[in-house]
Amino acid sequence: MNKTAKIAIGIAVAVLIIAGGWYFNKTKEQGISDAGNKLTTIKIGVVGPLSGDAASYGEYVFKSIKIAIDDYNKTHKALNFEAVYEDGKCDGSQAVTALNKLINIDKVHYVIGGVCSTETLAMAPIAESNKIILFTPWSTSPNITNAGDYIFRNIASDDYGAKEIAKIAVQKGDKKIGLIAENTDYAQSLKNTFKKTCTSLGGEVALDESFNTGTTDFRTIITKAKSENVSVLYAVPQLYKTMALMLKQMKELGYQPKLYSNDALINSEALKYYDPSYSGILEGAIFTQAIFDEENAKTKNFLAEFTNKYGSTEGPLQPVYLATGYDSIFLLGAAITKSGDNPEKVKDYLYTIKNWDGVIKNFSFDQNGDAAMGVEAETVKNGKIVPLSL
Repeated sequence: MNKTAKIAIGIAVAVLIIAGGWYFNKTKEQGISDAGNKLTTIKIGVVGPLSGDAASYGEYVFKSIKIAIDDYNKTHKALNFEAVYEDGKCDGSQAVTALNKLINIDKVHYVIGGVCSTETLAMAPIAESNKIILFTPWSTSPNITNAGDYIFRNIASDDYGAKEIAKIAVQKGDKKIGLIAENTDYAQSLKNTFKKTCTSLGGEVALDESFNTGTTDFRTIITKAKSENVSVLYAVPQLYKTMALMLKQMKELGYQPKLYSNDALINSEALKYYDPSYSGILEGAIFTQAIFDEENAKTKNFLAEFTNKYGSTEGPLQPVYLATGYDSIFLLGAAITKSGDNPEKVKDYLYTIKNWDGVIKNFSFDQNGDAAMGVEAETVKNGKIVPLSL
């Protein structure tokens, strides 16, 4: 072969390599198609409490992620998910350790979590600076709204819930209210939003108390509330086990206020955990949760699948948190399929999602990456959770 021929062949090979690379990158930019592409496996991180007092929350909602990944992988030919689960312990520093491990060792670009708002808020700056998608189906603190461009959630902010329950309290004539909240991002943001809304509507804050995580003696706060004739309480500890201690000590001190709270503290598992003798305090308690239509066909099918696999949807949170966990995988899958494995393009695509038909039904992201969804009020009647009739 002469020199001219060798040069011509070399040029031809180089052109093919460049063209092939261009085609591969163009395909990656345009998305991942189920039509004949080789299977792409995306490794994602999942962060939430798997040890400590909040472990039951992580264990409960992680089940929905596992079902979602199984279902997604079975129904998609080109894109599959593989999850790495990390323990955030409902603690900011532990969640940061988990995220750094996922980014630097597991090389993930997408993380589902945290469960506790403290986890999510601690991870957000790191995810933002590394251009990692942080997608929480469970954290509800209003502070997450402005946590960063790469931070998304498909559960309603507590800003909605706290405002709604404050409106309900004032509407019901409960205008003089005592506030008791734990010193966590989640509980304090709820308390502050409730307080602001309540006072703006003509309500009065009769007591405003906070306590540190790990507190086991609430008698001083309870005695103060009782002595000042505070007959209505908005109480938001981080965990229902902490609420149980408060209820126990209220009963011991003969204090039985009307109770407003939230769905992390009044739920099917919590009601079973609480001593039956607390019924005088819990009966009539009012809380809010994200609107969740369990009669929707997709929702019914998912809840039936979950029940078939795990025996029941009852747990330390309302089933809406299972639905948002399940949908998070399919929302992320839709974004990666459309945009390719590129966090910046996935981010841009997520912001465009409107009226997405999922288990949570007709879901949209707003301009902050927040869930655009409403909340509904529930109450405890005869020891069971039922819709509140105003």
